[in-house]
Formats: sequence, structure tokens, C-alpha cells
Amino acid sequence: MGYKWISEHCMNAEFVTKIDDDVFINFFKVFEDMFDLKKKKKFILCNKIAKHRMNIVRNKRSKWYVGDDEFKGIKRYPHTYCSGLVVFISTDLVPMLYQAAIGSPFVWVDDFYLFGILPSKVDGVVHIDLRTRLNFNLMKAVRCYTAYGTKCPHAVVYAAYHGNKGFDKLWTAIVKDRQQSIYGNYYMNLPAFSNPKIKPLSLY
Repeated sequence: MGYKWISEHCMNAEFVTKIDDDVFINFFKVFEDMFDLKKKKKFILCNKIAKHRMNIVRNKRSKWYVGDDEFKGIKRYPHTYCSGLVVFISTDLVPMLYQAAIGSPFVWVDDFYLFGILPSKVDGVVHIDLRTRLNFNLMKAVRCYTAYGTKCPHAVVYAAYHGNKGFDKLWTAIVKDRQQSIYGNYYMNLPAFSNPKIKPLSLY
């Protein structure tokens, strides 16, 4: 339904993002560091999982259990796909994925279905690995943004096990630094945040 709605109402978007509800995205840095996404075609940018790398879970006690009647005789997922915490998709690809969904049998493992099976039905789709821009430790991200502001290399943060308090701390650390964006102060008239005792972080 998401692919359908975007195809019918949102084709003017520069790119499309799918985000889990326990993920924090610093979109200030996304728009700065990934400004060239709108130029790419048929791409999916995500935490990439290569084909034949992830085991299909057959343990009935597991949350990710897949019955023996699906993918018979196969031990690992047969297509490259994405873990679904945050996925960027080029807008041109969305209608193609929607059309692929109309004729593809449904698989309940949504990450593999949406970002693996359906893209495999479209010629020329490229999965780009976002792993180096991800930070899976919320408090590490808070410390980074508090200390280094715009020099912090993390654009995307996964925070599944930290709760809302962690999100609040991260958001506060980001907006305290009015130089977080090359475009200025956005909508918040806050003073620049700095700590003279901390040396700038080198990204190289």
C-alpha cells in the first residue's frame, strides 16, 4: 500500500525513505550528506544484506520463523535485501516495485519481501550499503553530537533498546548546535554550542 500511495500521490519527491518507529534520523545531515540521491536511478540505500548470507529461520520458537513450505530446500535468503530499519529508495523505482508486488506471491518477512523479492523482479536495481553511516548505539551518538556537532559522522541512528529518553537527549544535542547545518539555523534561534575542552573530531 505504501508503494501504491507513493506511486499515485508522491512522484515529485526527490527520494523516498522508509523508517521504523524505533529509529532516529538526523535529516539535517541526510539532506546535506546525501543531496545527490535525487540524481540516482533504480537504487536502494540501506543496511544491505547480500544474497545467501542470512539464514532462513526454521525454529518455530523464533519471531522470524519461516515455515518449511516456504523456500523449500533453501537455507539462506536467495536475494540481496535490506534490514528495514531505514531504507532510502529512488522515486523512479517505487512504481516498478508496486507493479512487481501485484504479481508476486506475498512473503510475511517484510524486509525480504519489500527490499529483496520485489527489487529482484526489476532489472538494474542497485542496493547501496548504508552500514558505514549507521550508528547502532544511541548514547554513543548522543556523545558524538554533543561533543562534535556538525563534525559528527553519524547520519542515521538506530535506537531500538534505549527508549524515548535517549531520543530526547539526541535531539537536544543536535539542535543545540546551530551550525549543525550548512544551511543555517533552520527554525530554532539557539546559540552555537561548543566545548573548548574537546578537540574537533577528524573524519579522515
